[in-house]
This record gives sequence, C-alpha cells and structure tokens, in this order.
Amino acid sequence: MAKKSTVVSPAIDDSGKQRAPIGDDLIWGAEAIADELRIPPTKAFRYLNLGYLPATKVGQQWVASRTKLRAHLLGEDEGDSAA
Repeated sequence: MAKKSTVVSPAIDDSGKQRAPIGDDLIWGAEAIADELRIPPTKAFRYLNLGYLPATKVGQQWVASRTKLRAHLLGEDEGDSAA
C-alpha cells in the first residue's frame, strides 16, 4: 500500500498562517532596517549593536527578518533575539 504524502506549502507556517517568501522577509543593511522601523539610521545602528533588535551580522552587513522585527516590536517574540 502506498504511503499518502502531505504537501506543505513553504508559504504557510505550522499554525496555518501565511508567511512571506524567505527572500521577501529579509531586510539587508542597517539603513534598510532603519527605514523599515521609521527611525534614524544612527538609532538603528545603536539598537543593532546593543542587541536590542532581532538581527544578526552577515559579514559586515546587518540582516533582519521583517516578521521577527514586527513580532519583537509587538512584544510577541518571547525573548527570541536571533534573526
């Protein structure tokens, strides 16, 4: 008897919520993160360097998940500080 496979869409998470494609979810660079948050770039650099925002450095460039930034700002991140 053949095993029935389940197709899982990469655009749907485990809870059934739709999520952005990975490439669309990432924000590259501190200035782009500042634009997303609508704060001055100097403040974004300070928050990133102090670890106040859920982001990580890839080489010399900051990268953050738009989804994780929004969750962090809404207090829904449950202490997750990695991008």
